[in-house]
Amino acid sequence: HHTYVDAAENHTNIARGIALLRSAGFNPSGFVAPLGRYNRGLSQVLEQLGVTHSSEFALAYDDWPCYPIGSRVLQLPIHPICLGIVLEAARREWDEGLDAQRRAADVMAEYFRWIATSKYQAGEPIFLYGHPDHRLGRWPHVLTTLFETIDEFAAVWRTTMTEFAQWWRERQRVRFRVEAVADHYLVQGEQAGSGYRF
Repeated sequence: HHTYVDAAENHTNIARGIALLRSAGFNPSGFVAPLGRYNRGLSQVLEQLGVTHSSEFALAYDDWPCYPIGSRVLQLPIHPICLGIVLEAARREWDEGLDAQRRAADVMAEYFRWIATSKYQAGEPIFLYGHPDHRLGRWPHVLTTLFETIDEFAAVWRTTMTEFAQWWRERQRVRFRVEAVADHYLVQGEQAGSGYRF
């Protein structure tokens, strides 16, 4: 669980992870670097290993998908704050007690609710992250609060990062024409049978 500066070390590390996932019956297409770290050595290796999309918030966060300069690996920016960061801060600033952790988890549940609502109202993707270990697993109300909030939104596409990345690439292929017609404009899009609505 480490991002190296050296491309060869990244290659060994990530190739081993991909092989392990494939041996378990998974076909990974995306990647998220530990601690959101990003460097050119990582970018090169992801492309060599056929990774199509990645999310490193040291490169971009709370933004639209993009391609780093010189890379064909699509970056899907996520929100850079998770429950683990808040719990670790609570332990450092307050104490090791369960009450401090519970208060931190309560704050994070409301924070995620606010972030999801803000992103939805702005028409932006809602990409949040967390770790399914003693953090989210121990404080499940953080996720249930988030899911209850999202269930109230009328137009949310519940999808995977892989499918979202595919949709984004197809979206980039749409060509628009704008024509002046009398006192208004007509916008038409042309897409080549991608199977997605735009």
